[in-house]
Amino acid sequence: MACSRVPQRAGNRGLIFAIYTAIALVAAPYAHFPDMTVLLLSGLLAMDWVAEAGMGTVWGSLISLCCVLLFVWPVVLLVLHGHYWWNSRIYLVFPLIVVFVAAMAAALYQSGESRTASAVAV
Repeated sequence: MACSRVPQRAGNRGLIFAIYTAIALVAAPYAHFPDMTVLLLSGLLAMDWVAEAGMGTVWGSLISLCCVLLFVWPVVLLVLHGHYWWNSRIYLVFPLIVVFVAAMAAALYQSGESRTASAVAV
């Protein structure tokens, strides 16, 4: 709901879609590693937004770190030898996805506030 209040620019639309996609995976009760491939799209859209907005913010750095960890974390879990490669401790990825969603939402909210403040100042 808060995402719908942000000014609809082209870059914001991609980040909003990335947030909604990641939230859908967080809400999925029976998600496995193959289902997490949808996070590739969210990660790429978020990294595109970070490249456009610049990494000067704390949220941009946190989003970048989460994107890197989303690629590395499944490999680490596979090294820990789950009983099936697609079901290998998937619940350990959940906190990372939650932090990823929170960082994207905070960055989107902050960008909306700065745009509103600059529009009011003019």
